[in-house]
Amino acid sequence: MFMSLDLALKPEQVSEGLTVTTKICRRQDI
Repeated sequence: MFMSLDLALKPEQVSEGLTVTTKICRRQDI
């Protein structure tokens, strides 16, 4: 779901979005 949203954003926003998504994934892992 996050990927489809990131594709609609600018490259810079995509990189930031991926970072946020990674942080969320890490929180879920913990």
